[in-house]
Amino acid sequence: MQKSWSRFFKPRFAVFIKSEIWPNYINELKKENVKFYLVNYVYNKYNSRIFRVILKKYTKIFTQDENSEQELKKIGVDRALYTGNLKFNRAKIQKKEKYNNKALINYLGEDKCIVFGSTWERDEEIIFEYISEKINKNVKYIIAPHDVSEKNISRIKSKLNNKVNLLSDYIYNAQSNILIVNSIGVLKYLYKFSNISYVGGGFKKKGLHNILEPCVYGNPVIFGKYFKFSNEAKALIKLKGGFSVQNSKQLKNTVNELLFNANKLKEIKIINSKFIDDNLVSINSIIKSMQNE
Repeated sequence: MQKSWSRFFKPRFAVFIKSEIWPNYINELKKENVKFYLVNYVYNKYNSRIFRVILKKYTKIFTQDENSEQELKKIGVDRALYTGNLKFNRAKIQKKEKYNNKALINYLGEDKCIVFGSTWERDEEIIFEYISEKINKNVKYIIAPHDVSEKNISRIKSKLNNKVNLLSDYIYNAQSNILIVNSIGVLKYLYKFSNISYVGGGFKKKGLHNILEPCVYGNPVIFGKYFKFSNEAKALIKLKGGFSVQNSKQLKNTVNELLFNANKLKEIKIINSKFIDDNLVSINSIIKSMQNE
């Protein structure tokens, strides 16, 4: 299959993204004398050593961070170059994309809004506990679970005593402060309606989801305790635009500190927006580097 692919299409070059390391494809491209590149790569001690022989075959590897470049060179992968994380560029593009939902805009009105995105059950445990003891009629809560299956949506509704709206309803009960997202592909747009965002997966050791999606709107970003594999999360915490919580009490305290503090929200908006802009990758520099090979 790989042979027929390369010989049929006769590519001038090939680009693989992040962890897309396919030995069969790479070996065939090498035989055909086709240049191939790995973009947005992050060094992984285990995988990188296993694939060291394959990684050495790339014409060039462009890394997300300086550490990845250095570690690759330590294992003999010399054609590595730190260029930055393309997820920042994707987030910037996302911000320009249009999403219109007049029913949602009317439902939110002038209320404050917290979006809980890509949540797993462990996230939801502390979220539901927080919401149950801190219902505020002037705050709307949007919950977008990672799993939008009918079974999981039913479980969430049951946990919240069925007093919720579903995004797909389009006619929302204003008496309920909670809206459940039961479809995929819209979460990244919903973050723009929030004053604070919570990103799920931070209670799984390697599971924190994309915090740049809300960050691009300048939102304070809250997440769970496991974030050491996320360079963006570590950077945001250092800048005081991101916040890690371990339980519902910490979630409540963090939200209370931020939600009705206009000056604090404005300050974080500037910090997080600048964080995105400061980390945009020069696509032209990557292309130029490829052309020079």
